[in-house]
Amino acid sequence: DYRLGGSLLSQALGLRGGVAPQVTDADYLMDCFEVVRELAEDGVLLSASTVGEGGLYAALKRMTADGKGAAADISGIMRAIGEKDIVRILFSEVPGAVIQIRDADFDYIDAEFLLQDIAYFPLGHPLPAGVLRLEHSARTGIQTILESLMQNAEGED
Repeated sequence: DYRLGGSLLSQALGLRGGVAPQVTDADYLMDCFEVVRELAEDGVLLSASTVGEGGLYAALKRMTADGKGAAADISGIMRAIGEKDIVRILFSEVPGAVIQIRDADFDYIDAEFLLQDIAYFPLGHPLPAGVLRLEHSARTGIQTILESLMQNAEGED
């Protein structure tokens, strides 16, 4: 439930009495926390930030402090939940975490999250400069892959 609640944006706009997103399945939230905690203990996480305080944008900004950067595509999240309002995606304080991993660990993370039935969305990659580049597209990942293949296809002789 993507609502602004008491987010930083809500406060800046002077909205009072907003309803924060609700945790409807406490067991699921605890399972997610445990998996992320185990990944941290195993040294798989390079960095992480919670989404609950300030929203996704604030979490990404915390992770890109100190001259680090990131390119993040939120299209997958928007499609998965059917949300069209990018502001709600970026600033609602839905419980969650943004984690950074090595590319080599992606299959391991994918398997762990699938095994534990935890929803996740690959967002992007780090950038060398202190820049946060946000993207979103109406095209699905499959459409993007197919278009790339078609543009690079060689004709038959």
